[in-house]
Amino acid sequence: MEVVVGTREVLKSISQGKVEKVFLASNAPSKIRERVTQAAKAAQVEIVAFEGSELELGTKFGKPFPVACAAILKSEEK
Repeated sequence: MEVVVGTREVLKSISQGKVEKVFLASNAPSKIRERVTQAAKAAQVEIVAFEGSELELGTKFGKPFPVACAAILKSEEK
């Protein structure tokens, strides 16, 4: 399972049609939540409201820093 973290990488991956699911931290800034939600809905990507802080979301994805949003990428067929 391949993942991306951070607003810039998540938005870029959504625009490229690579995202299967987006996770948003409960305390993510409203501007980030709005931008990511709008992009995900337009691309028909599932949005998961993560019931934890940015720090907890970062930890969940193996990062030692806060993460406002993260995404699981679609698995590439070989």
